Amino acid sequence: MTAQTLWPCHLPGAPLHGSRRPSCRCLAERTIDDWLSLHGVEHQIEPVCPAHPELNAHGGLRADWQLADGTYVEYAGRTNDDYVAKIRTKQQLALRTGIKLVVITPPDLADLSELLGSAHVPSAGGTTSR
Repeated sequence: MTAQTLWPCHLPGAPLHGSRRPSCRCLAERTIDDWLSLHGVEHQIEPVCPAHPELNAHGGLRADWQLADGTYVEYAGRTNDDYVAKIRTKQQLALRTGIKLVVITPPDLADLSELLGSAHVPSAGGTTSR
């Protein structure tokens, strides 16, 4: 049985314990969170997205992470219509509120440095918020 079988991203409610993140929903999220921690990138887990009268009127949208510079990071690991619509809503919210949103897809996991690299990694040291 593979790790992906044990902790699939496409099934809700399958927390993965044991990483620096208190509870990751899948191995891909653990990979991203561990990358951020190992590179000293300060980040908050599951921050509330900015309010918007149409796109986030009740303030219920959350991203997977927010970096110290205000960048929101979202892992888009599912492909069902409802999930894709939620990612598109977050992208529209980012455009309309002026926040930076980085969306990571499964192929991006091979080289997180490409998306999260030098712009976010501190030059010396760094801590991770918990």
